[in-house]
Amino acid sequence: MHKGAATAAALTLALVWTSSAPAQIPPPALQPEPQPEPPASAPVQGPPDDGAPPLPPARAPATPPAPTGTNRFPPGEDGFGPRMGPRYATSRWAEDWSFLRDRAKRKDLFDPLKYIPFDADGSAYLTLNGQSRLRYETYSNRGLREVPLQDNLLLRTFAGADLHLGEHVRVYGEIASGQQWGSSPINANQRNDLAIQQLFAHISQVRR
Repeated sequence: MHKGAATAAALTLALVWTSSAPAQIPPPALQPEPQPEPPASAPVQGPPDDGAPPLPPARAPATPPAPTGTNRFPPGEDGFGPRMGPRYATSRWAEDWSFLRDRAKRKDLFDPLKYIPFDADGSAYLTLNGQSRLRYETYSNRGLREVPLQDNLLLRTFAGADLHLGEHVRVYGEIASGQQWGSSPINANQRNDLAIQQLFAHISQVRR
């Protein structure tokens, strides 16, 4: 073989061998895993655009009235019974009229009976109280029987006195009377000429 032809054949084989070798494909680059996006906060809903005025802000719950005087509980929750207005109570011994020591606060018709001072500074005083209830009753066919009509008149009266001797001594007394008149039979538990309803003394310790 001719030397030039041998060289050309060798180059041809080299090119064929080179081209027939498998191509080296680089591995694909690792892609980072997608991270979940944080949830979007819900937009604040504003008032509806319907022309209506916005609602007022919520109000805090009402605070009960603060205790007054020596009582640690609000009125109506002290165990002394319901009150009849800002001054009077159903339990008359639970009333405190010492504020009438200030003449500017004496405005009620019965204030002269609620505060009767015995000394110059007004620490010793007497309070008077009373209640009278008149009731008329009529019964027809009492006991589901054919009996004459029965009419009754009932009168209940309370009278009390509350004596304060300074800030540490107190004496309270109350009497009661219950009367009944009419055509109905009067039982012993429906009539009481006079009874002592309340009687006690209260002496508090002097703190130094």
